[in-house]
Amino acid sequence: MRKYLNVWARHKHGEYKSQKHNLQTVVTTLDTLTETRLLTDGERELLENARDGLIKLLRDEELKFYKWAKATDVVLGDNNTRYFQMVASGKNHKKCIFSLHHDGAKIEGQNDLKDYITQFYKGLFVP
Repeated sequence: MRKYLNVWARHKHGEYKSQKHNLQTVVTTLDTLTETRLLTDGERELLENARDGLIKLLRDEELKFYKWAKATDVVLGDNNTRYFQMVASGKNHKKCIFSLHHDGAKIEGQNDLKDYITQFYKGLFVP
């Protein structure tokens, strides 16, 4: 199930990126045309729809990272998706300690790490 969901998530992320790129291209192209001539009714409608779609995608992206980061101190709508990405990534990187290096030796395994960390802190607090 995990493999299936990972493939699905990569596919959805790829679709999202291509859709975002396409909408940005349409908006940029039509904005450039606006500088040289008046847009037709169809072009104006297309521009409006592309802008609305892009705003919706960006809002969804912001919400995704807001939820992922579980940040409650920032007001929704701050558009700090970079901030939320960093918080969420930082949380994932801090979850586990897989190994430690001490006196040229590598300490691995949950039990060995637990024993070493316990002894280290006991040594700090016991005279």
